[in-house]
Amino acid sequence: MAAPPLVPIVVGRGAASGDWDDGSHTGVKQICLEFDDAGINFFQAFYIDIDQTKEGSKNGTQGVTELVMIPLDFPGEYITNVSGYIIPGQPTTVRSLTFKTNRTPYGPYGGRTLNQDIPFEIPIDGRFRIVGFRGAFSGNILNAFGVNISQ
Repeated sequence: MAAPPLVPIVVGRGAASGDWDDGSHTGVKQICLEFDDAGINFFQAFYIDIDQTKEGSKNGTQGVTELVMIPLDFPGEYITNVSGYIIPGQPTTVRSLTFKTNRTPYGPYGGRTLNQDIPFEIPIDGRFRIVGFRGAFSGNILNAFGVNISQ
């Protein structure tokens, strides 16, 4: 039986040199990030694949600010919504991120929202699940952020 198709959903635009795609996994176990007033500086996820923890790629600049860890109790807890704010421009800056699970919200993490910031939301329909993250950094600023979803 073939694996269900992977569908990427991305907000913002980034520089190709800092692009990443963690691919597809069984589920998300933990999210780690760092941020300051400008936006998100570092992002990494840990995944579950057939009862083993897999480390996702380290993205951005780690050690700029304090590391925030969001542990998820997968499979009982899973992400149902990702939202935040972006600063439009060339490239875009992801100002903040909020993760909502079927149990609780986590965040917002990132800089204080300003008038020019544009909100975004990636709701995950109950038929789908987040199986990976993707995005782009330029130096230590997140320029694009997305999820890989599958049935």
